Amino acid sequence: MMTFIYFAFLVCIEFLSTYINNNPNIKDIKINNIGIKQTLFADDCTFLNEGSKESFWKKININIWQFFWPKPQHV
Repeated sequence: MMTFIYFAFLVCIEFLSTYINNNPNIKDIKINNIGIKQTLFADDCTFLNEGSKESFWKKININIWQFFWPKPQHV
C-alpha cells in the first residue's frame, strides 16, 4: 500500500512541477542570473517566488485535478 502512495505522490508532483515551470504568470527568484521557481528532492518540495501576491496566489490556486480530468475542448 505504501508503495502506491509513494508512486501517486511522484506522479502528482511531476505534473505540478511541470505546470509551475511552464507557467509564465508564476514568477521565479533569480540567483546568479538563474531563475528558480521550486526545488524538488526525494519526498520534499519547496516553492519559491519573487514576493508578489499575484505570483503567490497563482501557485496556491492550482487545481491539481485539471491534470487528470481536463475540461473538454469544443471544436
